Amino acid sequence: MQKDLSTKIWLQQEALKAIPEALRVHALIIDDTPPPPNRPLPIYQTPPIKDFDVSKYLKDEEEFHQDI
Repeated sequence: MQKDLSTKIWLQQEALKAIPEALRVHALIIDDTPPPPNRPLPIYQTPPIKDFDVSKYLKDEEEFHQDI
């Protein structure tokens, strides 16, 4: 997860370096306006998958440490 986050931050910084200065100023402004109050959450738009078991897709601690 740390590698994924580091890669995304690196890509963001490279993208900011690549755009013209006039656009960079606008790109650095954080848009913190909240979403519309009536916007549905996407997680509730899909029905549950029958017999889905999340534990089949999670690594146990031993497998996790082998990947590091």
